Amino acid sequence: MSLLMVPRVDLISVSKLPRWKLVNRNLPSPNSTTDRKPLQFFKQVRGSHVFFLSAVANRDRPNKGDTNVIISAMDGAGITLTCCIIINGDRLFSTPAQLFSEHYNIDFMPKITQYFYPAHFASKQFLCVVPGNRSVTNVSLTSSKCSDNVGDYVPVIYPQSVLGGLAICAKTAFEKGPVPERFVEWVEIQRLLGVDKILLFNLGVPEKLEQVFRFYHNLGILDIVPYELPGVIQGVPVRGLSLERQVKPQFSHDENLPVYECRERLAGYTYVAGIDLDEIILPHRNQGLKQFMEDYLKRFPDAAGFLFHVQFHVTSWGRHAHHDVFFLDYQRSTPPRWECEKYIYLPERTHLAHTHSFEAKPSFRSYSLSRDAAIIHHYRTCPLGWATCFPEIIIDKEMLRFSSVLQQKLKRVHKYLGWA
Repeated sequence: MSLLMVPRVDLISVSKLPRWKLVNRNLPSPNSTTDRKPLQFFKQVRGSHVFFLSAVANRDRPNKGDTNVIISAMDGAGITLTCCIIINGDRLFSTPAQLFSEHYNIDFMPKITQYFYPAHFASKQFLCVVPGNRSVTNVSLTSSKCSDNVGDYVPVIYPQSVLGGLAICAKTAFEKGPVPERFVEWVEIQRLLGVDKILLFNLGVPEKLEQVFRFYHNLGILDIVPYELPGVIQGVPVRGLSLERQVKPQFSHDENLPVYECRERLAGYTYVAGIDLDEIILPHRNQGLKQFMEDYLKRFPDAAGFLFHVQFHVTSWGRHAHHDVFFLDYQRSTPPRWECEKYIYLPERTHLAHTHSFEAKPSFRSYSLSRDAAIIHHYRTCPLGWATCFPEIIIDKEMLRFSSVLQQKLKRVHKYLGWA
């Protein structure tokens, strides 16, 4: 996929833009999926099956120095759209919406292309470029004229700049969610590895897990974005991300949109890891992830990021150490494998990120590191597509480096949550 080339346009004069006032109108809301309950978090483009979740401003890409507003959306129409942009709270600017990124099957083998694409609602990002360094406050998409109804707009998000910071894009927790106790273990291990922020999308998790989310949000390490799956698919009463609710090939798009969204919201961090709630990136040397990245950037100064091999700790093989901590107990794993590689990338050197890969900007590149550098430990049942769940098995005890300090941290958290 080539980088998007956006032509420069003349600077606009704010004084010449028409004044605009967003009002609350008592009009039928477009924010509905006809025969389902109204959407809570997405906005619907009036008269079409296009739904957009958010708008994030970026002054670095693709037009450096301009205000690039990137809108994450589900597109079930494929029509020409216009960006309606409010500047300084009361000036209207409109410009054609350009396709910035679109989810294809780039992470997967061609033989299973139809498993992932096309879909009823394609996960996409649209680009709205406002010339110059402007204070953009609200954005909408339209297929006709710009609305003055506040219900048709979303506020523009400006990412926080965290120099030297390390964040995780953890994708989505859904109705079954991770086991709350296991999620606590996972977060505490990430904190021990030096992670500053975890961004997670919430697709209706149970209350006990919500309680854990609130605890870590109050600590400042966890940001939660409410999520839903917009659009009606005929013959599908309930759509979701759990195995029994997946609609293929729609599932790949439903899962991928938060990855696009993460890239924008976490753009101000120095490092971003793309892993799930059952995965841990562990350097073989007993060091944190920031120090690891600094060391390997010295060896590969043109790196936009690094991809890691994966060891699958297949839970159906049973417990090994009978340890109280899940991630220390399942020590049986496969040897390092190339399937489902994940990564840590540098946003300032990266154009786009996907589930299993990322696209470097010109003059930078991605590197797949040796299995001797670091490994992703992935705890799950038998992976999809394996002919057998019993390939070669090894015993890996590297996670035990956290044993003493982790158990102390878990006791404190459990006590605070009232689990002790």
